[in-house]
Amino acid sequence: MENEKLLNDIEIALSMAVDKETREKVMHIIISNLRNYEITKMETGVAVRDEVLNEDILKKYVACMAIDGKSKRTIKQYVWTLQKFEKVVGKTYTAVTTDDIRYFLGCLKMNGSKNSYISGQRACISAFYMWLEDEEIIEKSPCRKVKKIKVEKEIRLPFSAVEIDKLRSGCKRKIDRAIVELLLSSGVRCEELCNLKLMDVDLAKRIVNVKDGKGGKDRVTYMSDVAAEHIGKYLASRKVVGPYLFMPVRSKYDHYSIRGIEGIVSRAGDRAEVEDVHPHRFRRTFATDLYKRGMDIASISKLMGHANIEVTKQYIYIADEQLHGEYRRFTA
Repeated sequence: MENEKLLNDIEIALSMAVDKETREKVMHIIISNLRNYEITKMETGVAVRDEVLNEDILKKYVACMAIDGKSKRTIKQYVWTLQKFEKVVGKTYTAVTTDDIRYFLGCLKMNGSKNSYISGQRACISAFYMWLEDEEIIEKSPCRKVKKIKVEKEIRLPFSAVEIDKLRSGCKRKIDRAIVELLLSSGVRCEELCNLKLMDVDLAKRIVNVKDGKGGKDRVTYMSDVAAEHIGKYLASRKVVGPYLFMPVRSKYDHYSIRGIEGIVSRAGDRAEVEDVHPHRFRRTFATDLYKRGMDIASISKLMGHANIEVTKQYIYIADEQLHGEYRRFTA
């Protein structure tokens, strides 16, 4: 009886994944190999308890991350990774071994994921198990023995002056140009830009007050005269009323989502024929441009909202010819 139900379930699943001819061949192979076996349905009581335990642990972890000031987006990414990890290993979080983690990361590698992505997944799992250890829910993190993934350093270029000019020409609406100019001149994160309210921006003084930024911290940064001019033009022409600086015309939401802003700059890039256009590249351009103009890294770090100056250094790109010029200037 259980054999028949299993075969029926498999056939239904195959019908949604492969064509009829392939399904019939696969079913023939399965039936031929199962004829000498008796299938017994597994009791699921333990699995249900495990699922509830994992859910309870995850809820506590989310609460702690929120208290520590992690952004909603970061928390969502952690939860997504840990839920995916749970499905692959099929255990309670507290029963996971080092080999389980290695298996999960190995599956990602076999599926073609880049080392940079796998490294991020490992970091997420490691942080979670260090929390479990600190909370004395487990004795020792099973991730301690999992070696860090070697990641080749990628050269992430800022926009060139030519690309910036092209991007400006690719802005067809006033709001598009205002967003591009603010990203270029203020260094705000995409999520921070989404959450900016009218009261947070002083166009006359060119001040941008970032509230509840990454890590739950407030900071002050600034905008260029050009950005202030285009934001003013956008605000004077917009027909929607609300507290946020940038608001979609037709949407059930009162301000843009991260995906919405990403879409705006990406489409501007497509129109301008500039590749790899996304909000974070504007932030990299902001840091590199200020450094080229002579601003010290500590000040740039403060404007960007970095707690660690070493993080800021990763945003700054110095071309070989510039490095050579600096060398000659100091050795002449």
